[in-house]
Amino acid sequence: MRLWVKPDQLAKLNITVPEIINAVAAQNTVNPAGQIGSEPVPQGKEYTYTVRAQSRLVSAEEFAEIVIRKPRTAGRCDSRMWPH
Repeated sequence: MRLWVKPDQLAKLNITVPEIINAVAAQNTVNPAGQIGSEPVPQGKEYTYTVRAQSRLVSAEEFAEIVIRKPRTAGRCDSRMWPH
């Protein structure tokens, strides 16, 4: 996915390109998944749970949900990559 940024908007929000790169790297990860309670199971274990995890982000909409910075104070911070 290629990301385009608007320098003037970044300046207004006081966001740097490294912050964007770090946010994308942190939130676009491969998450391991598997099963809990699968073989070999200790005696008395009755359930097996399958763990599913979303893989890497694919669509522009998923990338649009990346949070660049969390607010330091109460309230909502609208410093997402693209406005909705």
